[in-house]
Amino acid sequence: MNWLATRMGIENIDPNHDRFNCWYDVVARSDALKPILALGLRPDEFEPELSQLDGTMAHAVERALAYSAMSRI
Repeated sequence: MNWLATRMGIENIDPNHDRFNCWYDVVARSDALKPILALGLRPDEFEPELSQLDGTMAHAVERALAYSAMSRI
């Protein structure tokens, strides 16, 4: 999470205490997603899906959506 935030130019995050919405459908302004889309993440940067509960790139990206949107406010 810290690595993604740094790449998006976002500082002072606290993934251990910040709150994250748990949803699968996201409605957002396209501008709010620009920081995360600009990362240019490639499929080979994601671990294989093995029913992990946390700690993967996919989980970090899911949480980074909130930081991406907040950085555009």
